[in-house]
Amino acid sequence: MKITGDFHIHSHYSIATSKKLAPENIDFWAGVKGIKVVGTGDFTHPGWLEELKEKLEPAEQGLYRLKKEYRRAPPGPGLGELSPVRFILTSEISNIYKKGEKVRKVHNLVFAPDFEIVQKIQQRLSKIGNITSDGRPILGLDSKDLLEITLGVSDKTFFVPSHIWTPWFSVLGSKSGFDSIEECYGDLAGHISTVETGLSSDPQMNWSCSFLDPYTLISNSDAHSPEKLGREANLFDTGLCYDDLIDAMKTGDRGKFLGTIEFFPQEGKYHNDGHRKCGVNWNPLETLKHNGICPVCGKKVTIGVMNRVAQLADREKPGDKEHKHPFYSIIPLKELLSEITGVGPGTKRVSAAYNAIIQKTVSEFDVLMSLSEAEIRSASNELLAEAVTRMRKGDVYIKEGFDGEYGKIQVFQEDEKRAFGRQDLLFAGGGVDIKRTANAPGTPDFDLKEYRKLKGPSVSKYRAPEKTDPDRQHAPPVFSLLNGLNPEQIKSVSHGSGPAVVLAGPGTGKTKILTTRIAELITRKGVSPENILAVTFTNKAAKEMKERLGVLFLQCGHPHYPQSPFPGDHSGTTKILSEGSSTRSSEGLSTGSSEGLSTGSLTGTPRLCTFHALGLSILTDNCEKAGRSKNFTIIDEEDRKLILNKYTGCEKSITGDVSESISGIKHALLPPDKIGGLEHGKTFNQYENILKKINAFDLDDLIYRSVQVLNLYPETLARYREMFRWIMVDEYQDVNYAQYSLIRTLMPGRDPNLFVIGDPDQAIYGFRGADVKFITKFINDFPGAPVFGLKKSYRCSNFILQASHQVIKSRPTGVNRPALEGLQEGIKIKIVESPTPKSEAEFVARTIEKMMGGLRFFSLDSDISLGSEEAEISSLSDFAVLCRVKEQMKVLEKAFNDHTIPYQKAANDSILKQEPVRSAVELLKLSLNPENSFLRGKLTQKGIVVPGEHHSGLDNPDVGTIPGGNTGIVQGTIPGGNTGIVQGAVSRMISRIITRFFCDWKNNSKAAFKQLIDLAEGFGDSLDDFIEFFDLGIDTDTCEKEVEKVSLMTLHAAKGLEFKCVFITGCENNLIPYTLFGNRGSDTGLGSESDFAEEKRLLYVGMTRAEKFLYLSRAEKRYIFGREYQFGKSPFLDSIENELAELSKSGRNKTPGKKNIQMDLF
Repeated sequence: MKITGDFHIHSHYSIATSKKLAPENIDFWAGVKGIKVVGTGDFTHPGWLEELKEKLEPAEQGLYRLKKEYRRAPPGPGLGELSPVRFILTSEISNIYKKGEKVRKVHNLVFAPDFEIVQKIQQRLSKIGNITSDGRPILGLDSKDLLEITLGVSDKTFFVPSHIWTPWFSVLGSKSGFDSIEECYGDLAGHISTVETGLSSDPQMNWSCSFLDPYTLISNSDAHSPEKLGREANLFDTGLCYDDLIDAMKTGDRGKFLGTIEFFPQEGKYHNDGHRKCGVNWNPLETLKHNGICPVCGKKVTIGVMNRVAQLADREKPGDKEHKHPFYSIIPLKELLSEITGVGPGTKRVSAAYNAIIQKTVSEFDVLMSLSEAEIRSASNELLAEAVTRMRKGDVYIKEGFDGEYGKIQVFQEDEKRAFGRQDLLFAGGGVDIKRTANAPGTPDFDLKEYRKLKGPSVSKYRAPEKTDPDRQHAPPVFSLLNGLNPEQIKSVSHGSGPAVVLAGPGTGKTKILTTRIAELITRKGVSPENILAVTFTNKAAKEMKERLGVLFLQCGHPHYPQSPFPGDHSGTTKILSEGSSTRSSEGLSTGSSEGLSTGSLTGTPRLCTFHALGLSILTDNCEKAGRSKNFTIIDEEDRKLILNKYTGCEKSITGDVSESISGIKHALLPPDKIGGLEHGKTFNQYENILKKINAFDLDDLIYRSVQVLNLYPETLARYREMFRWIMVDEYQDVNYAQYSLIRTLMPGRDPNLFVIGDPDQAIYGFRGADVKFITKFINDFPGAPVFGLKKSYRCSNFILQASHQVIKSRPTGVNRPALEGLQEGIKIKIVESPTPKSEAEFVARTIEKMMGGLRFFSLDSDISLGSEEAEISSLSDFAVLCRVKEQMKVLEKAFNDHTIPYQKAANDSILKQEPVRSAVELLKLSLNPENSFLRGKLTQKGIVVPGEHHSGLDNPDVGTIPGGNTGIVQGTIPGGNTGIVQGAVSRMISRIITRFFCDWKNNSKAAFKQLIDLAEGFGDSLDDFIEFFDLGIDTDTCEKEVEKVSLMTLHAAKGLEFKCVFITGCENNLIPYTLFGNRGSDTGLGSESDFAEEKRLLYVGMTRAEKFLYLSRAEKRYIFGREYQFGKSPFLDSIENELAELSKSGRNKTPGKKNIQMDLF
């Protein structure tokens, strides 16, 4: 059966597409064009998939047809029904990722035989990125990994690299592609049998490259509106079914795959090289002669498809290729009619002529390819018959497309049309500089031999030069571990015994110093690894230290360490068990865990953990001494407020204040005799009694109770002191009194082996009880202890360092602090003013798109981007957008979605701590420990478990319900045991709980549960580690380091991270510094001079997250917390000298939407 197929199209869910791209219109126009099998496009989008399932019904194997009730009427009176059309499930996916030190932007086309397989693909991809913001989703996923996913779902899927030569978004593109198919898809390249040539190339051009000989070349319209279907298509002689069509493309059997229908490639908007704005349109030879530099603006020209083909070509005569499939170059019928009539192809006049012709013929393809000249003349006129004849012969006039501007193909010149005696119709085209083709379509119009001679051997131009540091280059090779350190770093790392403090500003290498010192102590000083404790503030920092240590030990070949000294790390915490085998089977520690760094399970490894994890390990081993049994619960801030409100008589309006007071008492380690007389002393004692009754600790207890246990039980303290003979503390400027006391309790005397590192300028956690005085007090605690100052930042440029230093200016006294200097001067920071938060967010999103060289074709077509990445920007993970408060994020998230920018979010209200995810994890804990009366009481009152013989252990069982109610969500009970829930991988446990108890998900719960399952998958079978992570984790723990997403987070959450480009939004008075609610509690409001100084330090921290590009933005007015404000500029910005910054105002452009998109040929 002869079949014409157009498989690569889009839906109305894609950015910059017509709203008319619905199944009924696609079916109609496919019939008009003469297409038998048309792709659905966009099957990855859930909304489009639901529409397809509603409007299509199964037809032949793997194909679908439009249901009768949705079919449109024929295009004119007296015309019978159009030829029936079949749909095949397809979707294009945009992969943007970093590989080989270069940003790769590759589009791939995926075919699937049925809805079930499509849904499985959706499920897999939804775990990776946002598949709802665009019909063609942008995923931070390697193309090879996407291929592996589709093959893993079903071997019936079919995978085709899209428009392989397009400069920005293709496997061989000049801007972000590879030099071969194998380089992109690696060991899975054997699964690629077919490639799509794209509108700007045709088979003749591709035949120049012998490495493409094994692949079947297909062509599709990539239609963004129904009328653009069939610009390119494929010809078959097969059975009408999925398997036959796919097999024909896979094998390239010339009896089954009959070739392609092609756009004239010169009409493609990226055929030639050039600059659209400068009017420079060159063939590759001209570009080479000009060294690729535009003579108008002096910038590099955009390299087109013809040039890229020439770069990789190894045949001077494309026709030398054997076993070629034929191809047929066409001009769409409406374009021919437009040239003949002299009016636009979208006018009523052309449409009327078009419809009249279709009514007299079978389809557009029949007119363009099959009907005789006489038959065309009969259906239309002599001029159209002549136009079609010339088109079929390739006897056309051409102006090549370039740099996003479509080319122009004409069949007549003005005088030729007049010769036909139809002067009333012929008034188009005068003045267009076009030339008549003398070659077959796609044949180079320049001397390929001369091009190769001038070009010479190719040299990679993509690898950016590495930063160099003269100090590091000449650092003496004292020991292999010290190679690469500068002199100041070597001094601190080589410190012997006794106390020492390192003052390390942003980017000075503190993590490198800590890890190298640990390795130095073990390999050179002979210190036993199990006698080393390193304490950090975040799980990410602990994990990074473990990874770096593992690499160091491998590099120096230390004989006592296995290849993976720190096996399978999830939470970044460590488990420290002394004698005995205490377990906390409900919430945490298990001696059988492969993660454990206990003396019983993994001897010979240093202990690397957070403060909370250290405290948890002490309480786990000594819970009875702290007044608890082994299966204790860890409660968080929300649980604390619930207890205060329900069981102590504390009024809800002051619960937050009382909770902060309790934290203050515990941070200060106040003894019992000094608590009762405090304002909330009685409530504190009530609260503590309840915690004991329900066998629970709160997060503050992890340090508070640990210090108590160590001070009350000398033999226990002696055991820990014997274990931890060398202690290192990271971020020492952020310790509070309780943490300080824990370290000093473990490290007594005047000469302990205590090594701390920190930066007073980055002390930003005063609202949590931290006090910068402890890093300055270190010198008083240990007179004569060396103070090592690091003066070189390997992160920030000098412009950023100077501007950020001017913000903080006055520093805490008592610290001799060297000034920081960067490796490079850098560029000025940008201070940007916008009218509103919406325009501010639009500016951020557009700037990211521009710096990335565009994330989609619309970026280029709308001039958001010129297509070239900013220097040193190589990934979406290079960007961070920072806010003072999470309430600023909503408008930014909308802008990212509008621009299809993938992002990850870190705020202090992590979705993992919200309902219904919170209850799902609590159910998991309860399944593990059915005796947990507190959890059972909570979940009973939420209606998730039924009341039974277990009770809450409290007099008042009313503990609240899931916000919004739980009607229709709750299914199942846990009467007295886990009934098989706690088995296998953690993700499977979570899935069983969701299925059993939350089967009727609400829409907003699906994303939350998906994130929970994704997180759980990283823990394998280690349930204890997952629960500890959930109990002790912070907002940034769920953010991945190198995922292809922009990071959106608060200034506090950004601490410890670094990015090439940083935007700090909301640089306004009352936001930075944050004074909206007066006296500060938690992280809101300012109440003292010290708070004001901390706000300066917070901005300093945000600014010094940036390596090269820093944007400080503000809005003239802002709607936040239910009110509109006009804050004015942050006073901190006044400190920055004009020489260091560029001031600008962002425009008032509307967010791009489908209404203001110029469709052009799309």
